[in-house]
Amino acid sequence: MRLEGTLDAFGLPDILQLLAFTRKSGALRLSAPPAAGVVRVREGAICAASSDTSRQVLARRIIGAGLVDDDALRRAVDSVRPDHGVVAGLLEAGAVDEQALLPLAAEQATDAVGELLRWTGGEFSFVVDDADPDPLPLQLAVDEVVAEGQRRRSVWDELVAVIPSTEVALTLAVAPAEDPRCSREEWGLLALVDGSRTVTEIVALLGRSEFAVVRSLAALVTRGLLVVPGAAGPGGGFVELSRRQALLGTLEGGSPHAAEPLPSAAAIPTQPAPHAEPAGASAAPLTPTVTASAGPATGPSTGSATGPVVTVSAAHTSGSSALAPDAQPLPLPAPEPQPETRPTLTLAGGAQDAPVRRSLLLQLPTGSAG
Repeated sequence: MRLEGTLDAFGLPDILQLLAFTRKSGALRLSAPPAAGVVRVREGAICAASSDTSRQVLARRIIGAGLVDDDALRRAVDSVRPDHGVVAGLLEAGAVDEQALLPLAAEQATDAVGELLRWTGGEFSFVVDDADPDPLPLQLAVDEVVAEGQRRRSVWDELVAVIPSTEVALTLAVAPAEDPRCSREEWGLLALVDGSRTVTEIVALLGRSEFAVVRSLAALVTRGLLVVPGAAGPGGGFVELSRRQALLGTLEGGSPHAAEPLPSAAAIPTQPAPHAEPAGASAAPLTPTVTASAGPATGPSTGSATGPVVTVSAAHTSGSSALAPDAQPLPLPAPEPQPETRPTLTLAGGAQDAPVRRSLLLQLPTGSAG
């Protein structure tokens, strides 16, 4: 019997129904580059299936279920031949019990047919006497497997609404809405969610079908235990928590729109010195020197004594100071001429490393009444 064609002309359910009706044995191979799949039938019943023939899908599921250790798996891998697969090696070595393996094989074959039903194009060909390298005493009714696959196909759109892509990396919820409770299967999924591992990578690690993994993850997202990146609602994972805390940080750390306290005198930045400093010189505060010289007195015209007029001038010596950026004395209004004079105090900047010196020189005019 020669059976081949394209999936857009003959749907996969129709092809499988034909093989079941004629009770054929062999392999239905499907190709939609770069993907390739196979459905194996024995006397019209499905005995094995894979939606990716480049992967050891059933062996991966056995590993994901925790049924085999390193040594047994290594020996089975070393025994692989074109007509002898990894699962056959595990069974021959007694590393896996066949009765424990059959439920996994039935689940895996059903998952594979469901994924193949989602293909929208490709080619197919049926090959008689195509030997299975991992033969198992498994027979699944075509009608039941196809019905389950079509049901999953109708549910897939609902799952995509929760998890938009299998390339996203889910994160654990920081504050779930209720006390977390999960099954053994769900715990295995949660243990693999780390914020960087994608759904596709989790599928490969567990060896389960894409549909089964996405369905379980979507249920955990709906229950608030997992978070899809970019969630805008309450709760969320590490990214959402950090983003929302950062909004408050703009108030706590000094927003550009918030009022700031005035700086203290020690925090006032200094101006550069008007002349070059030698290497290694350090800035120092002004060291004022007090010098008195004769000058016109201010006061009433009656000649009564008044206090000296003080002119404060902060000059740079070396280093810098923000108190007198121009190194010029403050201008004073010219005093009116008076018949008598009084001393004038002048405060000028001294050397950088000199201590404060205060000297008072009084020069009184001859004949003063003071």
